[in-house]
Amino acid sequence: GSSASPKLHLFEPCSAVELSEEMGEWFAGDDECLCEDDVEHKDIAAAPAAVRKIAEALREALDDVNLPAGESDCTGKVVVISNPGNETKEACLKALAIKESSGDVQIWESGRVSEMDWANRKNFCIDDEDLEDEDEDHAKIEAATKVLAKLQDHFEFNFSEKIVTAPCIWGGRAGGCIVGVLGM
Repeated sequence: GSSASPKLHLFEPCSAVELSEEMGEWFAGDDECLCEDDVEHKDIAAAPAAVRKIAEALREALDDVNLPAGESDCTGKVVVISNPGNETKEACLKALAIKESSGDVQIWESGRVSEMDWANRKNFCIDDEDLEDEDEDHAKIEAATKVLAKLQDHFEFNFSEKIVTAPCIWGGRAGGCIVGVLGM
């Protein structure tokens, strides 16, 4: 039944479209929002307790840091995906309520998941080589990366260049859920 489909949990629940707008308006080429417009995300309080602990540690580490995104910086949001199933890409797409296509753009086909190893990286969202000055933000990102390193099955979920502005999730699995940081 629908109860087993992947769901996105946030510390400040909102609808899929509101989340997209807050995170820098995700859209494909035609200014149409990437998200379905009738989906309400869940509260992290509804996620399993063990997973909630990790999410809280991650949020504390990030501390509303600005993530260096492609076009603009955005504040990383901690997310939990419950009932992710085995397919990480599909779990992220469904939990974020991403439309399968928009106009002639096949959005789901543009989604990608790369295996990562957060234990071997200092910064989850930028290549370690690209670091300029060590500053407060980097310290927060490094602290968050250490929390991510405690998860299993580390991954980065993002989209190909076809999608103009799109979400990205850096995360892993714990307690039957996906835990990660949402950015763009």
